[in-house]
Amino acid sequence: LEGKTTVMVRNVPARFGQQKLMREINTAGFLGKYDFFHLPMRQGGRCNHGFAYINFTSAETAEAFKLAFGGSRFKHVNNSK
Repeated sequence: LEGKTTVMVRNVPARFGQQKLMREINTAGFLGKYDFFHLPMRQGGRCNHGFAYINFTSAETAEAFKLAFGGSRFKHVNNSK
């Protein structure tokens, strides 16, 4: 990330709300390590746009987040339709 502290999280499951995504991030060990979180929601507020922005308090934490979440699926997702 070359010293950057803001990351864009892609492929957020459509039904994830702000609280559910923050719970995923916090339980992975990042509680208190970010100071900005934005999950844009579609009109009506039932689904998100599939991405979020998170600003971490240090570049090292942002890099650790990238290692923890890069290329992986969210743990609390029910993939059955």
